[in-house]
Amino acid sequence: MSSHPALPRRVGAFVTPDRIGLALIVALAAFLELVALDQEGWSNPYYAAGVRSMLAGPLTFFFGAFDPGGFISLDKPPLGFWIEAISAWLFGYSGVSLLLPGALAAVASVWLLARLVGRRFGHVAGLVAALVLAVTPISVATARNNTVDSLVVLVVLVAVASTLRWGDTGRARWLVLTGVLVGVGFNVKMLEAYLVLPALGLAVLVDQRWSIRQRVGHLGLAVIPLLGVSFAWALIVDAIPAGSRPFVGGSAANSVVDLALNYNGLERLAGGQTFPNLGRAGPLRLFDPSLSGQIGWWLVLGTVGLVVAATELRRRPARRRFLVPLALWAGWFATAAIFFSVAKFWHPHYLVMLAPAVAALTGAGGAGLLRAWRRPGPSGWLLPIAVAGSGVVQALIIGLASGFDWLQGTVLVLSLALGGGLLLVRAGVGTIQHDHAPGLGLVVAAILALAVAPLSWSAWTTFHPPGASLPIGGPPAASAGGGGGAAFLGLPGGGPTGAPDGFGRAGATGSVLIAFALEHQHDARFVLATASAQEAAPIIIATGLPVMSLGGFNGSDRTLTVAAFEARVAAGDVRYVLVGAFGGGAFGGGFGGRNEVISWARDACAPITTGVLAGQIVDCQSRSSNSRTAPKASIEPRVIGSSTSWTAPIPARA
Repeated sequence: MSSHPALPRRVGAFVTPDRIGLALIVALAAFLELVALDQEGWSNPYYAAGVRSMLAGPLTFFFGAFDPGGFISLDKPPLGFWIEAISAWLFGYSGVSLLLPGALAAVASVWLLARLVGRRFGHVAGLVAALVLAVTPISVATARNNTVDSLVVLVVLVAVASTLRWGDTGRARWLVLTGVLVGVGFNVKMLEAYLVLPALGLAVLVDQRWSIRQRVGHLGLAVIPLLGVSFAWALIVDAIPAGSRPFVGGSAANSVVDLALNYNGLERLAGGQTFPNLGRAGPLRLFDPSLSGQIGWWLVLGTVGLVVAATELRRRPARRRFLVPLALWAGWFATAAIFFSVAKFWHPHYLVMLAPAVAALTGAGGAGLLRAWRRPGPSGWLLPIAVAGSGVVQALIIGLASGFDWLQGTVLVLSLALGGGLLLVRAGVGTIQHDHAPGLGLVVAAILALAVAPLSWSAWTTFHPPGASLPIGGPPAASAGGGGGAAFLGLPGGGPTGAPDGFGRAGATGSVLIAFALEHQHDARFVLATASAQEAAPIIIATGLPVMSLGGFNGSDRTLTVAAFEARVAAGDVRYVLVGAFGGGAFGGGFGGRNEVISWARDACAPITTGVLAGQIVDCQSRSSNSRTAPKASIEPRVIGSSTSWTAPIPARA
């Protein structure tokens, strides 16, 4: 009897308003990430094929092979795809099992961000940060895709937690753990994980609770596990003779280290190619029509709030409490924003690495704006201005899509009304610093109002599967054009929301190739050779058969010389080659037509003369009348996995 009366008190202590609010936000995130996940299909066929190939055996799993025959690897490290492969092994190989890890990681990131921000800036700030991340369209779109970016975001957030824990304790083991975690992130998406490193280092260096010697020494110590974990797998793979492992996809030097530093490194920043859906490089790029709907909804409130919060650092108590976390989140935002403003070779879904910093600054900055609003001084007028300004920017973003006029007017009216309400309360009530209810209620209402538009974009993403291999959030733009951030602000220009898919010929063509592969299985190691992964991926996904992608993802990898390929034909490794219109390479382009092996096979091998694929596929075990023989080459075929595993069904486990 004595124990029962205490139960309601314990339950009441646990069920607090902030916990209820966080539970609702996490539930919202789970809804956006998980509902209708089965409608997304295979998302990115290139990575979906790689996961199926990893299930063929331990070696294809370890190397992250694109094909079950182990000819070429994916152009990314395998850790994130290992997690997807484990999910497929547990639940059966399907689109949902591949997408589930990323979706759950995004939900976990929302919860973790609330904890990280709330502990330093208050529960309201944590809830705002969680809500912003949950409804950011690019975060939702990326979580519903198998590109593994959501996994690296979660790993990096755990590294942030470890860094902040170091600040609280001063123990080196927490910074060592930070180095390990960022190294793990490197093995998910390479240098994308390193975007947070300047912010982590800055947070440590400005933490005056510890001596400068301790700060620098612990940072230096953390570099060792950072580099060790980052490059462990890469160095192991590069140390294995090239003939005994897959070719490293995306690397001109057949090296994982080269892949990390060049194709997935320097080329992203200053490469010779760029994409048309990234807008014009410059300080306004994130406001470009092609990008603003992905990440731009909260930029005004977050940046204005950051400025106000930074001014509070002049007071010693605020500096002691806020300096380190502000340096961390502002440093993360600045590093990522600068990179995305100037880099040439990246995809819009990479912006998911900016989303946690924007969300954290919106939460922390919003709390700072509220504190300033309650105090005397000119900075107190910035809260209503930021709310109204955010509404105007959101209305401009909404105007880029057709059919959302109702939302544009709603957001504009609500934000201006709430901004005006905050302005009137501050002007008419002299004791707001003692009466928190009016300010808090209006700020909560303003945040919820500003969340309506990005939530609508995210919900559209959930219920309208894009059918694209590269994720994009929200509805397509109403019109296309060229331009940068200036166009968004009403100056000439403009740009489309959307991206070339890169796998545009899956449909009927894929079905024909799948049927051919199933009907022409033979003793060769590979049932077919193609110019690029575009043609190979649907066959691998549907059958699990080994298909040789001569040019890797986009058809431009130089994996074999003509002499080496002819030696493989002579060794019985490959017989049929796709040389016709279906084998053109990436983005419908002509990489396949420029591939010297495809050109040689087209001239030297006998064409298939019957069926739908007549003239499109050649048989290199038979030579054409105008055959030209390549110089002799001596090679050892790569033996990755076993032939019996190529056609074995993927087990479904309960």
